[in-house]
Amino acid sequence: MDRWAVVERLHQLPEWRDPGEVRVLPIRYEDILAHEKTPDESEQIIDDLRAMGAAEAIFG
Repeated sequence: MDRWAVVERLHQLPEWRDPGEVRVLPIRYEDILAHEKTPDESEQIIDDLRAMGAAEAIFG
């Protein structure tokens, strides 16, 4: 699969949004989780990710 076939496939995912003229638009965790998790589950996962990031920043 070449680069552009991958791009085309990724643009079919439900969390993909057209970035317009900006050309790059980050995909937020919330956008990905919204398709598979409840809002409460998503919030818990995001809180866990933030806690892991804080621990990594402190303890390296």
